[in-house]
Amino acid sequence: MLALVGQVGQDDVGSLVDHEIFIPIPYFFGFDYRPFSNLLGGQGIVVSNCDKWFYNDFTKDATEATKTYWGTNTGDWGPGNSTTNSGIINGNKNLMSFPCSQVEKMTPYFKDWNQDNKNIFYNKYEDVDALLYEKLTNLALTEIKYVDRNLDYNEDVKAMPDAVFTVNEANEHRLDFDTKVNDHHLWQYHRSNGFTKIGLASSGKKGEEGFHAAILRINEGNVEGTSLINKAYIKHQFNTTVVTGMNQYPFKFDLPGVI
Repeated sequence: MLALVGQVGQDDVGSLVDHEIFIPIPYFFGFDYRPFSNLLGGQGIVVSNCDKWFYNDFTKDATEATKTYWGTNTGDWGPGNSTTNSGIINGNKNLMSFPCSQVEKMTPYFKDWNQDNKNIFYNKYEDVDALLYEKLTNLALTEIKYVDRNLDYNEDVKAMPDAVFTVNEANEHRLDFDTKVNDHHLWQYHRSNGFTKIGLASSGKKGEEGFHAAILRINEGNVEGTSLINKAYIKHQFNTTVVTGMNQYPFKFDLPGVI
């Protein structure tokens, strides 16, 4: 009986994803892919969330000079946003920024982990990993419905950064940082913003109505996060714009082969 149920479940999921998906454009790092999803009319791929943000975390060895050189980027838009952009991660100069009406910010934007832990969480967490562990534990107790599978609206999903950059040293001669992204195997725990997840429309329906599966892009997200900072550093240091990306197409799922 369990074998039959397992096979039925596999066949059901396989009917949604075990087919060739042709994406006729390379995946360029740092772009907002929601317009491409809209251009396709919500068919094929679904990138419905424009909110993309990261945590800055600094090691104990990081100096104030390193923190200043790394900079700030709160995503504020409008005439006064130059006061909240500085250093490598300056969204006005070194990063490609895109307006996101869902959060009324320019994305991607950055939050300072130590400031949030002090001012918002009142030093509740020993480190950023403790926060992530709590949010993932909460999500493990969250019901995922068969029809409404996307959890972008969930407060724990919203509270998790797309990446955490742990900075040890940043100056004109050296850039030393570490990148980590959400690598959970359940795609519902990732925002549908194209960074570590791209939704798939299925059953002939468009947009969120037919959003029942997704491609996880863990490795690509890790590379993209690191690439984003490296390109910003080159732009900051040498005023040179670098474009990077990757793609594998046509993309084909082989669900039975990986189960």
